[in-house]
Amino acid sequence: MNAITRSGLLLLLGASAARAQTVTIGVHGALGDYRETSSDLRFKGLGGGFDLTLNWRWLRADASGTSVKYDSTAGSAFQSFTSKEAKVHVGYAFTPSLIGEVGFVHRSIDPKFTAQEMSAIPIGLRYQAVLGPGAGIGLRGDYLAAASFSGGGSAGLAVELGLFFWAGPANGRFRFTGDYSFQRLDRETGGLKTPIQESLGKLGVAVGF
Repeated sequence: MNAITRSGLLLLLGASAARAQTVTIGVHGALGDYRETSSDLRFKGLGGGFDLTLNWRWLRADASGTSVKYDSTAGSAFQSFTSKEAKVHVGYAFTPSLIGEVGFVHRSIDPKFTAQEMSAIPIGLRYQAVLGPGAGIGLRGDYLAAASFSGGGSAGLAVELGLFFWAGPANGRFRFTGDYSFQRLDRETGGLKTPIQESLGKLGVAVGF
């Protein structure tokens, strides 16, 4: 194999690796609905955050951070608080559409004790389908294992379901993004049921490299 042939192969391999790797960085606005213990303890809020995704061959990774200022729907009856949620998923693509994932999620509350802080390990699947050049839609389902709370207790049933989409030019350099997640944790403490539920909708824009 001569030098020219070797150089050509190296260039082809490099181009293939570049096409197999995609990094996307985005920002989003967020609309949240948070309920604790009963629907009477209900909060609504607005906020924003960032998203980061990495695709490399059959590996997938994404991270997001979202901050939402929640106010009680009952006015001043309950104290307002800020919820800051960080999520990380790492996955393996069994097929281009079906991805198995594991990750970590943590929600902190400020001021403390105005709502429950929470940590868990999401384990689940993500399915995504390309609708056309530059556009797609997907579903995500996670079991939130080892859920822990600042006020103690445990959750036998803890799940998060999600729906997401993206749309933009076929080259993937710019896209509009949307994400909706529903999180339910059937928390129990001291023999009492104290469930936690959060719905979070996000709309944003992202750039790819």
